[in-house]
Amino acid sequence: IEGEFPDLPVVSYQEIVPEVRIQPLGRIQLT
Repeated sequence: IEGEFPDLPVVSYQEIVPEVRIQPLGRIQLT
């Protein structure tokens, strides 16, 4: 994720849940 979206803060996988949605320019849905 860091390489593809350098503007996004890097979070650990422990912090990521399936319902997380990040919207910098468009919607990115982590599955």
